[in-house]
Amino acid sequence: MVNFLKYRWLYILISSAVIGIGIFSMIKWGFRLSIDFIGGSNLEYSLRQKGDVSKVKEVLKKNKVEILQMTQKDRELFVKAKSLNEKQDAKLNSDLKGALGPYITILRSETVSPILGKEMINKTIIASILAIIGILLYMSFTFKSFYFALSAIIALVHDFLVVVGAYSLFSHFFGAEVDLLFVTALLTTMSFSVHDTIVIFDKIREYGKAKKAEG
Repeated sequence: MVNFLKYRWLYILISSAVIGIGIFSMIKWGFRLSIDFIGGSNLEYSLRQKGDVSKVKEVLKKNKVEILQMTQKDRELFVKAKSLNEKQDAKLNSDLKGALGPYITILRSETVSPILGKEMINKTIIASILAIIGILLYMSFTFKSFYFALSAIIALVHDFLVVVGAYSLFSHFFGAEVDLLFVTALLTTMSFSVHDTIVIFDKIREYGKAKKAEG
């Protein structure tokens, strides 16, 4: 049998380094939030010439459009900006047509509200806290030890910090956005973390009973 605990200080060092860098990133740079959280406008244009991008930028700047993200693929330009009202949107489209005329086609111009409001986020946090309390009670009763339950919660917090810390780095260096898919992935990671910990603890309990029977 491999003695994994022999290298526990190495594991602790690696985990501490990963979590420490992640926490630094969250404090220093935070996250790049998607429209799911902050709302905004999605603008998409088809340009006849790639060089017309500079003219589009000038018109956006003139209309005081706060750009969150801008990407270009061939002759198509995608812009994510802070929310525009109907009047601002109409004026922007009019100015673009005036500046570029037939050299631009407006493919999309829509404004969306944030899907995840503060109330929903607060409810999610409360639900997570209640779930953690439930896990503590369930595991304390099942394994007849509060330390098993506490260890499971520590493992859950560890996995949570690794995921969000790493994503903060991806958000800063590679432009990854926190959206509904990320929230789903995070909740899935947390659920599997608890599930896997319970499976391992169950095996530990079985080995413990077997050793007592042999003794």
